[in-house]
Amino acid sequence: MNNIVKVITFAFSLVIIAACGSPDHSGGTGTLEYTVVKSSGVNLTAAELQMSPSSGAGISVDLLDALQTQNSIGGIVSLEAGITMVQAGFISDGREVKKTYMIRIEPGKTSQLEILLIDSDFVPFEKLWVHGSAVSPAGNALEMTRSGNTFRWAGSLQAGSFRILADIHNPSPVTSSTFMPAVNGTLAGDTEQPMMYSPGIVGRGDAQWSISQPGYYRITVYPMTMTIRIQTVSAQTTHGRAPMYWTVYEYHREREVEPGFDPNNNFIPESVFKQNIDWVAEHLLPYGFDMVCVDGWGGGGYIPTNINGYRTTHSVSWVHDYAYWSAYLQDKGMSLGMYWNPLWVDHVSAVSGKMIWNTNIPISAVYDINDVSEWGFRWVQVDRPGAEEYIKGCVKYYADMGVTFLRVDFLSWYETGFDHNMGNVSRTDRPRGHYETALRWMREACDEYGVYLSLVMPNLVNEAEHEKVYGHMYRINGDTFEGGWRRLSRDNRGERRFDIWPQFENPFDGFVYWSQFVEEGTAIMDGDFLRLNTFTDDEQRMTAVSLMVMAGSPIAAADRIDSEKYNAADMLPFYQNDTLMALAREGFRGRPLTHDYSIAATDNQIWIGQAANGDWIVGLFNREDTDQTRSIHFADRLGITSGRVVNIWTNSNEGIRSELSVNVPARACRIFRISEES
Repeated sequence: MNNIVKVITFAFSLVIIAACGSPDHSGGTGTLEYTVVKSSGVNLTAAELQMSPSSGAGISVDLLDALQTQNSIGGIVSLEAGITMVQAGFISDGREVKKTYMIRIEPGKTSQLEILLIDSDFVPFEKLWVHGSAVSPAGNALEMTRSGNTFRWAGSLQAGSFRILADIHNPSPVTSSTFMPAVNGTLAGDTEQPMMYSPGIVGRGDAQWSISQPGYYRITVYPMTMTIRIQTVSAQTTHGRAPMYWTVYEYHREREVEPGFDPNNNFIPESVFKQNIDWVAEHLLPYGFDMVCVDGWGGGGYIPTNINGYRTTHSVSWVHDYAYWSAYLQDKGMSLGMYWNPLWVDHVSAVSGKMIWNTNIPISAVYDINDVSEWGFRWVQVDRPGAEEYIKGCVKYYADMGVTFLRVDFLSWYETGFDHNMGNVSRTDRPRGHYETALRWMREACDEYGVYLSLVMPNLVNEAEHEKVYGHMYRINGDTFEGGWRRLSRDNRGERRFDIWPQFENPFDGFVYWSQFVEEGTAIMDGDFLRLNTFTDDEQRMTAVSLMVMAGSPIAAADRIDSEKYNAADMLPFYQNDTLMALAREGFRGRPLTHDYSIAATDNQIWIGQAANGDWIVGLFNREDTDQTRSIHFADRLGITSGRVVNIWTNSNEGIRSELSVNVPARACRIFRISEES
């Protein structure tokens, strides 16, 4: 049983859902079924475990010690409780081997958790405990799943204590000075510290924190140096906050439009990819940009797939695969975003006999060689056995390597087979129920594996009836392409294509209309990428960023450090306005005074919304080519008589006002924070 990790969970007054069996609703000791997973992904038998599910006979001394440890800190249970086994995962980043875990902590969820990891083949560990505690209302569930080299808790803990214990395998003689004292303080951000040696327990490392701020945390254990690193990470699996990330889009787009360029050989070199990752980590991560996302293109030859037919890398010209770059990003406190559509079938994988994940069904069984669109997209036949497993297996494959974001493109081509520029591009008689089924399977898998689902090129039929339900976010405008003011505001202004992608060409019109369907906890509007270098002046750049924040859209930076056409440092101040970015980080969403997207309407250029602390945020935009006056009366629109006004971009105090009437230059905006005066 090499590289097998044994995991124990325990609970008091809460529901725990095991991998097998039903929830236990008892208020005290809980009894759980157990499931065991080999490296190959198949179940082990109780005989292989030498364990009886009813008596617990044959449990190792290490496991019994763990149960005693649980009892010593006020825990549990009986020997049947919560025995689950999952595959071990290790990463090497060139410095040393490490283990990584992720935990989410937010109010109103789960209770106590203890994980025991045993891996006798891995020096220096014999045991590792991860322990967190908090108060929980009864009835909440906590599940732990493996995601590549990261163990993810699908439930969450409230703010409370957090503790890591590690036993060293065959330690050399140690003294109390071997490890520095643990920091028993408050976790308020990223931190790294050596573990404390506990006299009387040979080789025991101990590190403790109290967690005061709900959020997501990544825990990395460096066993060789007995160091613990804790990093805050984003809440990518909730609707509440739109992603903030950097995308490779501009690199590919600029190459794509070069005269004579081969579109089948458009890949970003790994050296350039790394250069931009490092730049983002240094300059954008501190402001909330905690993901780097790949996009389409690639090429350079046939791109290999894994045993279940899923792409493993961006290009055959890459030395490393996606898993490598996911680990590289995780070590910098970020994650990898993936561009792929789980409905796509790789022809070579289908005809070579590869099998659908978690089945004995060949990929060819869900493949129709005649169902192919322009540009060679081949589609899953969702009405055939194995289709659900193929789609969900795709999500799991990328989640297992630590991917937190899936950007699913060309949805309109699958749904109706029609493109407003190209005409019929794919099958046009597909039952619409197939589209909904595919989206539902994607969302179910994304929820299970902690992935944020982004729907791209959707038709948004019947007021986005399916996309609002199944997407975490959905695109509301055409592609960024060459960027600039034209793509942000001017293209096809005031025009709508009903039930055809894209219904609105520019994001401003799209936000104005679709914001009426966006409420707290529902799917987010996606205005596509920002190429700030393509705007002609700083007023336009401020307007582009402000619009995305006011609409609650993702902030997807495409400007890059490797460009020879502009200085990337000139773009940074617009992504580094921390007052504005703080709104994005907290999940702020505003709305226009009207959802009328016609050119004649001017109230659609005035946006309002409330920040988490109750302050009002007011955005006064000017889409016109001449200066305009924008006005708002606080009592009428905000429901307050007066407030202290601060200009967010200049950080200037405008005093206490009861209204605003501002001259806004052409193609510009003014964004204000208003704190009510009692």
